[in-house]
Amino acid sequence: MTGGGRGIIFYRNYDSASLRTILSASGDNFVVQGIVSQSTKTSIFNPTSLNCFRITTLLLNGNFSVLSRCLKTGAKNSKIDNIGVKDEGGIIVGINADGKFHKYGITKEGKKTIQSSCGVLFDGHYIPDEIEKIDLFVEKLHERIPFCAMVGWDICLDESDNPLLIEVNLLEPGILYEQLCTGPIFGDRTEEVLDYVTRNGAVNMWINHFKRS
Repeated sequence: MTGGGRGIIFYRNYDSASLRTILSASGDNFVVQGIVSQSTKTSIFNPTSLNCFRITTLLLNGNFSVLSRCLKTGAKNSKIDNIGVKDEGGIIVGINADGKFHKYGITKEGKKTIQSSCGVLFDGHYIPDEIEKIDLFVEKLHERIPFCAMVGWDICLDESDNPLLIEVNLLEPGILYEQLCTGPIFGDRTEEVLDYVTRNGAVNMWINHFKRS
């Protein structure tokens, strides 16, 4: 089991012998994915990593909401954008519903920074059309799994500035860095969520889950 970008191997050669070596070392449980070329609007913050939007959504009581919009940007020269990975963690920055970037991003240590690891300022970046497309995209995706109330989506923009699904986070969608970037995760739906988990015994379910972990 892995996560956070750990254990990823980038393979660009067509040498069948070396490919067999990689696959045999991976065992029977691995995923093969094509390498994605991203939008210049995201690559500007760090060109070596696929910088993904972490969009957190809620589909509860038949109502859909985008709870948080952030962009994860990789550390300089890193190939991954995951903020929590030791020595490779990048920076995450909040984005408003209108596509305007926040002035400050957050480092792995929880410190504020005005720029990406490559020195690009967050303030002044504005992607209204792309954020609108991403919001509509994740809403349609969430409608396909209505039994999962809260989801953390990793979405990139491809070379044509269209959203592309990279990863779905269901068990632990993440709220720490999201809240540091964009504020209380449930916003004006906090009371609704608390009422729901109280009525459905979800609190005890999660406590028991982490006791077993």
